[in-house]
Amino acid sequence: MTEADILAETYWHRMEIRGTMEVKKPWGETVIEDDVLKGSDIPCSFSVGIGRNTTQTEGPNDIAYDGKVFCRPDVNVITGDSITVTFENGWIRKFVANEPMYYPSHIEIPVTREGTG
Repeated sequence: MTEADILAETYWHRMEIRGTMEVKKPWGETVIEDDVLKGSDIPCSFSVGIGRNTTQTEGPNDIAYDGKVFCRPDVNVITGDSITVTFENGWIRKFVANEPMYYPSHIEIPVTREGTG
């Protein structure tokens, strides 16, 4: 069992990654498309960071905070990808990926959540 396998035992959440990719069309042309599904049902772990400028409003409250997503080192994610995490308890949260840090045993993906809660 490798170190990546051992760490993967702690990945109780699941994520979906969407982003910009080169896509080969049936007629042979390669084009760049946005919002392409790059992976789904990917095991991951999440660590919440410090909240930033959370704003109380009369409608839904604006929420912004930073966190980190951890996953296996063979996952394809780049800066700007959209990551949707489904937590073990069923909560679903959307994030934007910042520059991922690749290690032999895992990837640490700094993420920013912005939305309403």
